[in-house]
Amino acid sequence: MKSSGANRSTLLCFLVLVGFFSAFGLARSQNRQPLTTQQWLEDLDYVTTTMIDKHPNINYRITSEQFDRTVERAVQAIKDRESDAECVVAIRRVVACIRDGHTALGMGGFQGTNRLFPVRLYKFADGIFITGIAEQYAEYVGARVIQIGRVSAEEAFEKAGELAFADNDHSRKNQAPTIVVRSLLARGLGIVESADELPLVVEAKSGKKAEFVLPAVRVTGADNLATGMDVGPDSVPFVSASGTKAHELPLYLKHQQSNRNYWFEHDKAHKAIYMQYNLIVDQADARDHDFLDVRRKDLVQPGGLRPFLQAKMLPARDATQVTHQRLAVGLHHVVA
Repeated sequence: MKSSGANRSTLLCFLVLVGFFSAFGLARSQNRQPLTTQQWLEDLDYVTTTMIDKHPNINYRITSEQFDRTVERAVQAIKDRESDAECVVAIRRVVACIRDGHTALGMGGFQGTNRLFPVRLYKFADGIFITGIAEQYAEYVGARVIQIGRVSAEEAFEKAGELAFADNDHSRKNQAPTIVVRSLLARGLGIVESADELPLVVEAKSGKKAEFVLPAVRVTGADNLATGMDVGPDSVPFVSASGTKAHELPLYLKHQQSNRNYWFEHDKAHKAIYMQYNLIVDQADARDHDFLDVRRKDLVQPGGLRPFLQAKMLPARDATQVTHQRLAVGLHHVVA
């Protein structure tokens, strides 16, 4: 199947949620009977056709040949499947391959998508760590993860990143931890042998290694995967590695469970401003918006485009850097 481009000048941002046309309908209408290989291939064809027809420029970041190779790989994966999990992953990989963070695959309602492994992981500079976990496994919170299922922790995150709906590496890094703990996706990626359990090998702060197995849980209510790196599903009692008191949290974890889409904090000790701009959505608390006049100017530099921040009221004339957490860009030149 050949892809085709379109003029992107009239539509800069495109969002499409491509659903499994026959998969979702059959899964619901036929008492969740297993789908045939042909039905999965029809779903793949529906998704790829929808993307090609509706996306303003599907070849913005990849070539037609690259897209077609990914589709061919998906066809073969579906033909060779051991379970439905491989089919879900194959189709999701096609959607993710165009590297457009505003193009995603709707999976709501499909059997198995509401089952998670009750653990939160995050990749820091010194390794992958357990940032939150079901309370019965509290002894492992804060441990460094060595192995996830059948592969190393690093390899598991690399595999998961292939399914991220992301424009850049930072977005893939942020999404990988949420993909790894989805049991259906972990099974389809070959990270685990069974979608029912997640074997982990960890290393405690003492250096002592331990192995344990987390059973998958069926989530009711919000799964909270997008809320914060240490927050568990509403239906699962959770413990966090960062504690529960606000003053104990590092800056990047503050306000994770609030409706503050953007906020800042003046770090007087370092003569800098820490700022998070998580969503371009108005919020009831407009204090931060009134206090800071934030303007983005596209300035071409060797490192790429860098936005600049102008702070009118803060005595931070000699501040040299502001951390912009979610957008993965450096904000510089803070002036009074």
